[in-house]
Amino acid sequence: MKFLAVTFPHSLPVSLSGGIDSAIIASYLPKQSVAVTWGGWGSGTSDVRYAEQSFSAFKLAKHLQCLVDYPKDELLYHEALAQVRHPFPLSFGIPYARMAQTLQEHFAGQPFLVFAGQNADTITGAFRPTVYSYYFSKCNRYNPLRPIFAKLSVQQRKLHLLSTSNPVALIAFFHSCGIFPGPWLNVPKKYFVGKLSDLRSQIGHSPKRFSDYILMEELMTEARRNQFVQNALPPLYGAQVCLPYYHPEVVELFLQVPQRIRRQQNFGKVILSELARKRGVPGSVIAKGKKGMSYGYTEYIKQGLHVQTWDEMQRHELLNRYIDVAALRARHQNSFATFDLLRGLHAYLRLVWRTT
Repeated sequence: MKFLAVTFPHSLPVSLSGGIDSAIIASYLPKQSVAVTWGGWGSGTSDVRYAEQSFSAFKLAKHLQCLVDYPKDELLYHEALAQVRHPFPLSFGIPYARMAQTLQEHFAGQPFLVFAGQNADTITGAFRPTVYSYYFSKCNRYNPLRPIFAKLSVQQRKLHLLSTSNPVALIAFFHSCGIFPGPWLNVPKKYFVGKLSDLRSQIGHSPKRFSDYILMEELMTEARRNQFVQNALPPLYGAQVCLPYYHPEVVELFLQVPQRIRRQQNFGKVILSELARKRGVPGSVIAKGKKGMSYGYTEYIKQGLHVQTWDEMQRHELLNRYIDVAALRARHQNSFATFDLLRGLHAYLRLVWRTT
């Protein structure tokens, strides 16, 4: 992290999530810097409490907070999607947009640079989908029952984990929020073979080591979805985003970490935890465990705010050419993650493609 150890000329905002990743970044910033926190589950929840501890530990100048607001978030979501013209889930993108909007108000419309701690989980090998995809693909290669599981996997989704050795299909399983595989979705068998071939050409060889799987996760998910949202939404509100954990020096360092070290603490963030201790991050923040940025959806589902959108998606002709929305809805109507992922595609088709 030497590239962060410089003297900054003025106040710099940081997205302070309550975890060690953003807390480490905050430890390098000047005292007059501003922190902004997304309280996905409310002002009294763990994200906010731990962020406040890091804010106090580093004696930053001001701590801004923004909380879930369903009507406001929905409006902002449609406006942002229409501008970036790319599908993304509301629950993943809106926290970044809302924090950027809050900082824009604080800086009175002046352009600003904001630091964020995204990507630390993946690049340190502490991201479970990467771990699971690595081990399942290794084990399934020698699994004599794989053809049997393949036949049953569409009806029983969890058997897909035992049905394939294609790591791309396994990564898709973990990121599909219950949509893939399933009887409501038809994906050609050669699709993931082609995707794996593309990734081989980008990595330079067939994936074997755990570091190769980290690169696959980066190319499939981080670069295609997460980086897009992080880079495309905040600039709508005057923000330039700096993501230190995407810096080449950091990436190259963590790709060299031996597997025996990565396995410690059940694939926890061993190296970052040690750096956090050296940087003065509060012990409670280091010990609290991994928790990603979240969106408080309990009241959203309880109030039935998703039902009308399900109705609209079920009537959408183009969407239903590829996904049997009625069949998916019968199984996952109250799964917010499934709903939100499908809503992102529906909103994109409706607002950008202008289809009904």
